[in-house]
Amino acid sequence: MQQHLRTLHMSSIINAVNLQGLSGDTQIVDLSMNLLKITEQTDRGYFIPGGALFTTLRYVPILLTSGDCHTITVFAMNKLGIPVTGLIHAGRRELDAELPREALAHLKSYYLCNPKYMYLGIIQGIGPEHHIIQERDMGHAIQNHQLWQPYISKNKESGSFHLDNLSLLLDQIKSIAIPGKNIE
Repeated sequence: MQQHLRTLHMSSIINAVNLQGLSGDTQIVDLSMNLLKITEQTDRGYFIPGGALFTTLRYVPILLTSGDCHTITVFAMNKLGIPVTGLIHAGRRELDAELPREALAHLKSYYLCNPKYMYLGIIQGIGPEHHIIQERDMGHAIQNHQLWQPYISKNKESGSFHLDNLSLLLDQIKSIAIPGKNIE
């Protein structure tokens, strides 16, 4: 992964593609030259809405700004030896919709990448000690209650819930059979 990142031409961030990982956006975007041609360029680059973005384009910096959500940087090599890079926004709403699992499955099926050759870097976001949901808000904060059940703990004193996003994220990644040694 480091060798590939060194080959990227990063001298001009003006032409960067910025994934607008707005909370709850679960669209998976495949960045191509055709998509860039129809996307309006601003003085700060291109802004593309979505929850995950993958590309085989070289020399095109891709960026994602996140607040307290986990983000995943992806590097993979497909069966033809073509490198694929990507970003995944993995906040509470994206985890609830299983976007990380869906995006990595897309990488496997659409780009023909073997999970053995997928490498992930996780930028950690908020942890369970600070990700607190009040009981009255649980109904709209989480839609897929069954999915979250193992990752929620209840504070007996306050009655609030603590969400373990990172453990849920790691389990979604493991469901694609990416080797643990390929995850940082």
